[in-house]
Amino acid sequence: MVGTGAWSIVSGAGSITDAASPTSTVTGVTVGQTTILRWTITNGTCSSQDDVSLTNDQLSNGGTLSGSAEVCPTTNSTTLTLGAYTGTIVKWQSSGVSDFSSGVSDIVNTTNTYTATNLSADTYFRVVVQNGSCSVANSSIASVTITNTYTWTGTNSTAWSDVGNWGCGVLPVHTTDVVIPSGLTNYPLISNVTNAVLNDISIAAGASVTVQGSLEIAGAISNSGSFDATAGTIEMDGTLAQTIPAGAFNGNIGTLRIDNTAGVTLGESKTAGTLVLVNGLLDLGANTLTVTSVSGGSATSYVRTQGAGVLKVNIGNTVAAVIPVGNSAYNPVTITNNSGAGDDFDVRVLDEVYDNGFNGSILPYARVQRTWMINKTNPNGGAGVDFVFNWNSGETTGSLVVPRMFHYQASGSRWVKEDGTTSYPTATSLSFTGYMGSFSPFAIIDNQFTLPVSWLSFTAVKHDQVVWLNWSTVSERNSRDYTIQHSVNGQQWSDIGNLPAAGNSNSVSIYSFTHHQPVTGINYYRLVETDMDGHATYSKVVVVIFTTEAKPLIVYPNPVSDGRLNVQVQQTETIRLYNHLGELVMTKEFQPGTQVWDLSRLARGVYILKAGKETERIVIQ
Repeated sequence: MVGTGAWSIVSGAGSITDAASPTSTVTGVTVGQTTILRWTITNGTCSSQDDVSLTNDQLSNGGTLSGSAEVCPTTNSTTLTLGAYTGTIVKWQSSGVSDFSSGVSDIVNTTNTYTATNLSADTYFRVVVQNGSCSVANSSIASVTITNTYTWTGTNSTAWSDVGNWGCGVLPVHTTDVVIPSGLTNYPLISNVTNAVLNDISIAAGASVTVQGSLEIAGAISNSGSFDATAGTIEMDGTLAQTIPAGAFNGNIGTLRIDNTAGVTLGESKTAGTLVLVNGLLDLGANTLTVTSVSGGSATSYVRTQGAGVLKVNIGNTVAAVIPVGNSAYNPVTITNNSGAGDDFDVRVLDEVYDNGFNGSILPYARVQRTWMINKTNPNGGAGVDFVFNWNSGETTGSLVVPRMFHYQASGSRWVKEDGTTSYPTATSLSFTGYMGSFSPFAIIDNQFTLPVSWLSFTAVKHDQVVWLNWSTVSERNSRDYTIQHSVNGQQWSDIGNLPAAGNSNSVSIYSFTHHQPVTGINYYRLVETDMDGHATYSKVVVVIFTTEAKPLIVYPNPVSDGRLNVQVQQTETIRLYNHLGELVMTKEFQPGTQVWDLSRLARGVYILKAGKETERIVIQ
């Protein structure tokens, strides 16, 4: 450069930081406006000029994209609109992921609206905007999602398979949630339909669904209306754990089919015509499932009885039925009913054998570590009942040389070996033919097992102000002594005496003890027999009541720990038992005296017992 140069502003706003420098900085140019600068060089009397235009463009603003919507699958249309943007629309973009990190597709469109049609999957949209020479900017993101909820309209009829009865005009699939609203004329009737499937189903109050064909449910059930499957098949076939909640169905279920490897839980006691086990476990909890027949059953699909719940099956006379139950593993029992008439049998399995039948200490003898709790509604008769018990390798303990079937006799508080025709179909099964005795519990114990004491009797009698305790045994083996225990509540016990035992005896042994300090009210007594190696066996509990006035109703023990409640009444009474919700769960008539009420099938908790004007609160443990 020859001469002296200087910058000047010809028009527009702004200021020059160093007017004499060829590379000066200009500031203060108004946004959206143009400022003209002039560079002048002077050399003596000569000068030269050149003008430069500076335009301050506003930054690009992508704006707000509105119109996000949930649409029906396949056949759909929705319009998106871009607003509050600055610059020119360069293009639209779509992606299958909300952060546009992958799968981005350009859409040729430079207008501020776009209509998306016939989408088959959730899709996200944005707009690319550029103002002048500024960097591009992206708009906010709008989503068009495919609805997972189909609403029944019943526009045409009650036919489930008519697409015209569905809001989206498409039939539900296994991933679809279904809503049955109230206030309609036509409600769905599923009859001879092969494609009645859904995920979750929600039935509003006043709405109804009737199943006379088959309905597959992969999700949850919510029923505030009517769900009638008495003449149909319900298949629970999800991939996640499912529950059949209380109130899910109005009435019984025609056929209940379990095909879910993640398992299904029964939320209330229920009756079904047929239970079909395909895949996965059916957990009963504290509930009873009553069925006419069962098919299926395997190590991966059985009825799990981890609580007080039982599987009750009706078995016709001379009919053999496999009861597919288990606790931690599959331990089915085959029951052949030869008692002369069809009857209901209920079964559950415990994962051990206990001294007291179904609780207390574990029996320390060679055994299969399972107890089959089997009950029969009516007394045994005819040719009795045949059993085949099944267990798995690794479910035995001790030297189980000759397995035999034992039955726990509550009256004698002992396990008794049943003498009958026994065979062994496999190394892990035992068959017993012609059982004529009472029911529950049953266990497989080694043939050599003999209790240290075979109890004959144990009584407690009030005599003036003392209690006479008398007991006798049929036989004793290695018995060391008897400890006499007393309790005022049936739970906390104290030792009040000790007598030496017979040791080894095959004849009747008789013992007696006097308690000189009984309390006013209920006195509980039991015996603890200890054998030579220190193992203890408990007798049954007997009761003596010291009271100045006879109470019309006395119940004990409370809490109930073994499922048996003693009820003493002065006159014939009808006693009703209610749960904590006030629901009547059992009713029984008692004659004067003391009788045992079997409550073993009830869930643990608090119950209210009422007889006339008398009320007692009991706890079942």
